[in-house]
Amino acid sequence: MASSDDRLIWLDLEMNGLDLEKHTIVEIAVATSDWHCKNYKEGPDIVIHHSQDVIDNMNEWCVEHHTKSGLITQILSSHVSLYDAESAVIEFLSLEQITPGLGILGGNSVFVDRWFIQKHMPRLAEYLSKKIIDCSTIKELILRWQPLRFRKVPYKQMKHRASDDIRESINELKYYYKHMFISSAKQQILLRSPPYEWEIMQNPKTHIVWLKINFLYNNKDFINDLTIIITDGNLNLINELYIENISKSNSQLLIDFLHKNILVNRISPLAGEFVDVDRVVMSQICPDFVKVCHYRNIDVDIISTLCSKWFPNVYKQRPIVDNSAQVNSRPKLKSYIELLKYYRANIFRQDMDRDNSSK
Repeated sequence: MASSDDRLIWLDLEMNGLDLEKHTIVEIAVATSDWHCKNYKEGPDIVIHHSQDVIDNMNEWCVEHHTKSGLITQILSSHVSLYDAESAVIEFLSLEQITPGLGILGGNSVFVDRWFIQKHMPRLAEYLSKKIIDCSTIKELILRWQPLRFRKVPYKQMKHRASDDIRESINELKYYYKHMFISSAKQQILLRSPPYEWEIMQNPKTHIVWLKINFLYNNKDFINDLTIIITDGNLNLINELYIENISKSNSQLLIDFLHKNILVNRISPLAGEFVDVDRVVMSQICPDFVKVCHYRNIDVDIISTLCSKWFPNVYKQRPIVDNSAQVNSRPKLKSYIELLKYYRANIFRQDMDRDNSSK
């Protein structure tokens, strides 16, 4: 049996909404695969019983899609509790020899699923690493760097059922590996040093909001400083803002900065390293900041993790980021951007009109 390090945990939840304070898990499915999306093994797919009150608390989107899929009827007729569903998933992961604390989640915007697991399934949360593989990160990058290739990405059926969503996420990552990244047979190529020549993307819809929060003594209740950097889709710096001692009282500075540099609301993703943590903190001190950004993240750690598995020679020679507490948020964030430039130059293919061999 393979170890935790050789397996990805593919997990998908259906909820009755996305508000952690008001909503809960109504369906959970899990599967595992290796890092090349092979040796796939399906685990349980469980609809969880809830009362009519939970149904009545569904947001409009959930009512529409969960009615269409038949999930609402199954929720009311299910006899499986949240606790028992959690136990079944843990049993499956134990049989797969996933070591607690080392299980890496895969999926789409799977950081949201992990939020709900941490709140509603704390025993299952203990099996999960802080690392994730979010296909949405790759999607946001190839949309900017490989727009012609992106047009050929297969459409999803969008059934919004847990097992179906898992299978689509696995197929998506498999497709990206085959078509959007260099061939693994070319790992011995001479590494390029960024910047690599790409067309500048002036379209404001391609802008990226980079965010890094430095916590005092690694305590998420105390913010020492934060940096926001706006780049275009080609990772060229547009503007930056550095603030010490941020709080709700001066959070309007952040909103004003975004409105000045982001011309289209809810288009630009948040980017950084483990940026889902920063997103949560920012939603607490400045909720409007998060509302201006897209719900997807670009997490550089995801690309680092995939590079370590798919292109180990490239990974070993990557620029090293100094994440020590003594370094403030600005140089850290700029290091993440340079690291992503390195990956772009060395593991992502060029777009189709630049790469005749892929036509």
